[in-house]
Amino acid sequence: MNRPKGRKPKILLAACLVLFAFPTFLAAESPSGLSKTLYAIDVDPQDLGTLYVDTRAGIFKGAHGGREWTNLRDKDSVVSLAVASPSVLYVGTAKSGLLKSTDGGGSYNRIAGGKPVTSLAIDPGSSESLWAGTDGYGLWRTSDGGGTWQEISGIASKSVTSVAVERGIVLVGTAGHGVFRSTDAGRLWKEINTGLVD
Repeated sequence: MNRPKGRKPKILLAACLVLFAFPTFLAAESPSGLSKTLYAIDVDPQDLGTLYVDTRAGIFKGAHGGREWTNLRDKDSVVSLAVASPSVLYVGTAKSGLLKSTDGGGSYNRIAGGKPVTSLAIDPGSSESLWAGTDGYGLWRTSDGGGTWQEISGIASKSVTSVAVERGIVLVGTAGHGVFRSTDAGRLWKEINTGLVD
C-alpha cells in the first residue's frame, strides 16, 4: 500500500528535530522564561530546518534545525499553530480567537474571534485552505486565508482536539465523540471508533 505524500512526513521530521534540538532551546535565554511543556509543533513547508513550537512560555521559532531560537510571541493563551509559508503563520488561542501573521510572526491580526481555536491544519494542496477545530463549536474551514469561513456540518457543536488533512481526506479527533473521517473534503463523515475505549 502506497502512503500518500504531503505534510505528514514533514511533521514527523519536525518532531524529531525538536527532540534533538530542545536541550539547546532550554539552555537559551528567553524573555518569557523557559518551559518543557510543548502544546504544538510545526515546520516551515519551504524550509524543513525552520521549526515552530508552542510552549507554556510562548511561541518560538527555531532556525538551523533548532540550534537558534527566537521568541515570536508570549503565551497569551495560545493553544495551536500552523505554518503556511515563511511569512504566514496562524495561531489559535483560547481567548482571542484565531490570529494571523503575514510577517513571520512579527505582528498579528485577528481573523476570527469569539471561539477557542484548539487545533489547526493547512491543506497541503493550498496554503490558503485552513481547517480550524474549536472547543465546543465544531470544525470550520476557510479557502481564502481567513477572509471567509464555512462551518463543517457533521462536526458541528463538537469539541475538536486535533485535525489532519491529506489529499481530500480529513481526520478529526474530538473530546468524547472519538475520531471522524471524511474522504470528500468534509462533505460526508464517518465515525471510525472501532477498538477505541473511553
